Amino acid sequence: LVPAFMTTAGLRPRQAFGYWFIGGLAYNLVMYWWIYNVMKVGPALIVGGGLVLLILFLSLFNGVIGLGFKLSLRHPMLMITFPLAWAGLEVMRAVGEMSFPWNNFGYALGHHLSLIQSASLFGIYGLSALIVANNLLFFQAWRTKSNRMLWLLIGIALPLVMFLHGRMVLKHDSSNA
Repeated sequence: LVPAFMTTAGLRPRQAFGYWFIGGLAYNLVMYWWIYNVMKVGPALIVGGGLVLLILFLSLFNGVIGLGFKLSLRHPMLMITFPLAWAGLEVMRAVGEMSFPWNNFGYALGHHLSLIQSASLFGIYGLSALIVANNLLFFQAWRTKSNRMLWLLIGIALPLVMFLHGRMVLKHDSSNA
């Protein structure tokens, strides 16, 4: 996310929404093209049109995230809450008639047994917030001259603490088996 944050920092709010929306279109198209093959249960135009609508719908969330990030740059307190807002958008995307609970950022840790153990403390949405927060720490290190080393150290410490916690949980569980 750091390169996206760096780029977004120089944009106007409307541009931030647009860039993130377009990025979301590309991302969602790559991630969900296969749905067309699975859903061949009707006329191709209707199935394809439904997939296009789904991709547009999911890309709106990306646009809102980009706009939210740009607006959060205006006030430090908003920047602190941005990872929670990101996770909140993931929650919103996962409920209701149009729910789509796949591809949350927290799932990226699924192949890292030690890191995923933090899900027992924070849940999948908490892991998403932690990933976004960690990216914000590195963005802050890039963005500011003062306290750069502090931002970098915290950015390194966060996943390290998650890893150590996970190792302790796994060691404890294996000793009880």
